[in-house]
Amino acid sequence: VDKPAAALVEDMMDFANMEGVVPVLVAFAVVAASAVAWSCRTPKKPAPLEKSKAAGEILEELTERERQRRKALEVEVERVKGEKAGKEREIDRLRKIKEDEESQTLRRHHEGLQRAAERKAEEERVVQSERAAAALNRTEGLLCVVKDARGVVADVSLRVPLVDTVGFAATVAHLKSQLRSVYPGQPPEARQRIVYRGQPLEDSTKLTDLAAASDGAKSDALPFFLVFAAAPSPPADASPPTPVQTTPAKDAAPTQGAGATSGAAGAGA
Repeated sequence: VDKPAAALVEDMMDFANMEGVVPVLVAFAVVAASAVAWSCRTPKKPAPLEKSKAAGEILEELTERERQRRKALEVEVERVKGEKAGKEREIDRLRKIKEDEESQTLRRHHEGLQRAAERKAEEERVVQSERAAAALNRTEGLLCVVKDARGVVADVSLRVPLVDTVGFAATVAHLKSQLRSVYPGQPPEARQRIVYRGQPLEDSTKLTDLAAASDGAKSDALPFFLVFAAAPSPPADASPPTPVQTTPAKDAAPTQGAGATSGAAGAGA
């Protein structure tokens, strides 16, 4: 049985040549039995059911692996989406900050331009006012406001020409002269005391110097305070009595002389 098929055939041919037909039939029977025995030695093929079961397990395993791979891929996709959304939010935040800064810068720029325009307009208005005031001062005189130091009389406004008819610059004396004609009660110049910024002024002080040293605008009026001096009292009658002259005696001359001396001293006192 263990011989190969070719060897068995040769053996049967030899046997047939030697013995005749019966040995040939026996040889064929041996060959058939050897073939059956050889077929029994080959491994058995798996049954269709087992093969299907193994294929199902493999397919299920592959499916599970694919499912896990897809799940991991979905997790990675979600992570990437989250990072992308975070970056987009950060970009939006930075863009908003930039827009706010640009808006604030633009607003500050517009405010600066507006303030500059307002300041320029105010300066032009002040210049125009000063020019108008200077022209008015040249034509009508320097504006002065005189306030009563006692607060009894209302304020008096008047304009003093910058130069008088002779050509001299206006001074405090010119102001007093005009106050005498327009101030209530017509106080004489001798009783008027002009005070400017807490300092009494001399009659020779020029009004233009006060206007040049003023901190305010040139169009502002010069504020003065008027203080009245006490009225002079009438002179007292202090004429001494006329002494009576007598002719003294000779022996009484020294005594009379002393009396006369004392009388003269009393009169001098």
